[in-house]
Order: sequence, then C-alpha cells, then structure tokens
Amino acid sequence: MIHETEMIEIVDNKPYERPVITKFQRFVDFKLWMTLVNKLNRDDLTTKLFPYEMKIDDGTTVKPNIFILENDVPMLIVEADHSAIKLEKYLASGVPEYWIVNQTENTVTTYHLYDNNYISTVYRSGDAVPTLLDDKLAINVDKLFRIDYTDEIN
Repeated sequence: MIHETEMIEIVDNKPYERPVITKFQRFVDFKLWMTLVNKLNRDDLTTKLFPYEMKIDDGTTVKPNIFILENDVPMLIVEADHSAIKLEKYLASGVPEYWIVNQTENTVTTYHLYDNNYISTVYRSGDAVPTLLDDKLAINVDKLFRIDYTDEIN
C-alpha cells in the first residue's frame, strides 16, 4: 500500500501532491520498468520504480513513476501526470529525456532535449516509442497498455 506521505513531492521548496496511482498505472509502470531493466543491460545505469525519490536541485525532490540514472545523473524520467513546473525543472537540470505515460488516452508523450529545449512527440496506438538510451530499443504503445502478462513490449 502507498501511504499519503509517499504522494508528496517538493518543488521549489513547496509541497506538490502527486495524483493517486491507479492499479492499472502500477501495472503499466512495472511492465515498462521491467522492459527497461532487461533491455538496457548496462552497468552504468540504475533504474528505479516509484516510490523512490530523486533530488533535482536544492529545492526540488520528485518521485517519478520510473527514472534512470547514468552514473547518478538523471537520463530518463517517466511520469503518469504532466506538470509544467516539473517539465521546467527537468529542462533546467538538463534531463535529456522525459516521458508522460497517459493511461487514460493510451499515449506516451516524450520530451527530448535538443539545443537547450525540449522537443515533444506524442506516440499512440500503432507507434513505437524510441529512447535516447538505446537506439535499438523501442516501446510498443499497444503492448504497453494491453493487460497481458506474457507480452514483451519492445
């Protein structure tokens, strides 16, 4: 069970309440996390699943659904809810890749850092989501949101 205190993040030294994570979202998160752990088989990567927290700057500690560190530097952050203020924080911190996995619309929106700005792309049914961490890995959107315990999603 996730306690209320685990749903609070600190952004600019102010509490920020995360939306409640549904059972389906936890399923999608776990499925994505397992794929990333298994396919990004690199010793320099650490992959964490909620409720681990990550300090972005002196006044900001977030609890993304998933995050990947390369030598303790955030490389990919995955969340279920969009927050403009956190997007700005990730951009200012130089996080190269940020994903919003929207279980309501079955979409994945990616933000890739390019020339000090994020370029966003929305992936829907029939699409495969690429990651900057491995140019051979692409996450199948349909399989990500399908409830099937035997699927691999890449």
